[in-house]
Amino acid sequence: TDVEAILAKTVTIQDAVTVSGGVLKLLGDMMELSQNVNPTYTTLPSEDSMHECVFCEQLAGPLQTVGTVLDDGVGTALSAVRTGVDEVLSPANRQEMQTLLREAADPLVDFKVQVRDVFSSMLDGGTFDEIKVILDSYVEPGLLLFFFLALILFIFSCCSAGCWVLRETNADGTFSKQPHRLACCVWGCAPFVVFPVMLLGGLLTAGTSPLSGVCLIMADIDSQMLDSIGPAIGMNISGDEGVMLRGMVDSCIATKNESLNANFMDIIFTRDAVTGDKVYVREELVSSVQAPLDEAFAGLDEALSNGDVSISNNSDLVALRTALGRNPLDAFLLPDPNKMSNSADFQPMLGDSELQVVLQTSSRCDNHTVVGDVGSYSSGQTMLGMEHFVTKLESFGDQEVATGTCLKEVTCHSTLSASASAACDAGNKFVRLLRKLTETPDQIFRCDIFQDAGGSDCDPIDMVQGSDGQWDNDCLIVEGSEKVLKPKTRHCNLTEFVTYVQAFDQRIENVMARLDNATNTVMTSITGDMRTVIDNLILDPVVSIVDGLTCGFLPKVYRGVIDGLCYQGILGFRMIGASWVVVGFAVILLAIVMYALWRRAIDNVNGELAKSQA
Repeated sequence: TDVEAILAKTVTIQDAVTVSGGVLKLLGDMMELSQNVNPTYTTLPSEDSMHECVFCEQLAGPLQTVGTVLDDGVGTALSAVRTGVDEVLSPANRQEMQTLLREAADPLVDFKVQVRDVFSSMLDGGTFDEIKVILDSYVEPGLLLFFFLALILFIFSCCSAGCWVLRETNADGTFSKQPHRLACCVWGCAPFVVFPVMLLGGLLTAGTSPLSGVCLIMADIDSQMLDSIGPAIGMNISGDEGVMLRGMVDSCIATKNESLNANFMDIIFTRDAVTGDKVYVREELVSSVQAPLDEAFAGLDEALSNGDVSISNNSDLVALRTALGRNPLDAFLLPDPNKMSNSADFQPMLGDSELQVVLQTSSRCDNHTVVGDVGSYSSGQTMLGMEHFVTKLESFGDQEVATGTCLKEVTCHSTLSASASAACDAGNKFVRLLRKLTETPDQIFRCDIFQDAGGSDCDPIDMVQGSDGQWDNDCLIVEGSEKVLKPKTRHCNLTEFVTYVQAFDQRIENVMARLDNATNTVMTSITGDMRTVIDNLILDPVVSIVDGLTCGFLPKVYRGVIDGLCYQGILGFRMIGASWVVVGFAVILLAIVMYALWRRAIDNVNGELAKSQA
């Protein structure tokens, strides 16, 4: 995919940051190591060197500052973006997101199934088809039949009444037989219309009562009611599924606020495997996908806005390199004041005004002028060498002949006072102590480096970039899915230790130049291409999914169903039933009137017939 291609193309920035951070960490570890800060001879019996590496202690602050510069730099921010994208798109994370979405879909499916099961009898297509067939085949023709019968009865009634009013007698003066015959047809046929119409109207009216109860339940449904009626209607409302179902009902159905657009992802949750706490799906998706990427790109934006893209020219880094490359460590390897004052062998020197300088005497032969600031030691400050101390010691005796070294003992004058003689003896012991520290082949210091994949020594000072753009001898080895630097323990003497520490100037220059090169190479790919792809293919779809799973439409639809089914459908059935009952009573009344008219008309005809027969 596009993202995987960009990740493969930008792996150089991650390697560069790993190497840069690893070299700084190695230097920091060596400067903090007690074996280097307070060296002790390892030969038996072990002996304390009585010295401390103040250079190691003074580098702590600058190293921490440079570490912060590296962490806040553009290169590290670019690497963080790449790492964040790689982690979000890792197979394990993608599988986790798929599992989460599947688990999130289960409650929605359960909600759909339970609602379908409860209302299936009312919403089943077969049931509606059967009802429609009955209505079309029997009810509608029957209603039409009864309508026409009632209409015929009404017409007959009108004809009977009209004949009775307008032509009660014939032209010859006899009573007409048409009124009572038509009236007889009306009241005689009325029962065949009244009974079916009244029965149908009564059934429709009676049937709306239980349906009205169902409508009341539907209109007032909420989580509390669901707890009460759920078991009766076969809904499973136990456990977390029940909690989510009740939440959906309250937020998506029972809410009276139609402007509330609840999100299913804020209702559906899973359980943390360790704590058992609820983890809502939206929260999980945002925290595992959107938040890491947003944080990484925000860090990159901040890094770009805060400073130069290049780190090699950073003033703090330049100051650190100056301190390392221009100031030999042995110029800052000084006697430990506490140990010297507590030692019976060296304490007499501290009381003598000439030899008190021992506490400022370094382990280097000649004096050294500090270049740049080294912690609390300012540029231009002089670090006294061993020759300066030996010169001070010469005032207590005759210097012995010694070649190849600046450390020369003296034969103390016999005329010295007891305190001066003790100071002279202490001075000679200090010379011998310095000679052992500086000239011994004992490897009492640690000069760790890295190792390659085969376990052999590897030093980034020899790192070079080939013509193909690949870096050789960068000491990176693959462990699992990552490239790492693996330190290797190495011991050294003082001379080697001084050279080793000074060489960190070159090591840092190499790794920071590589970091600047990688930063410039991948800048466009990450800030432009990767950000566009991430926005279009990951963040926007995830945000769209999360924000789109809303149920704001359901309350309105649900209320519309209730309005249509209850306030219109059931009310309509009730009004139809009532109308048929009214029709039935109207036919009964019509039959009574027609019976009275028939009685009057038939009696007139019968009376006239009896009179004529008499």
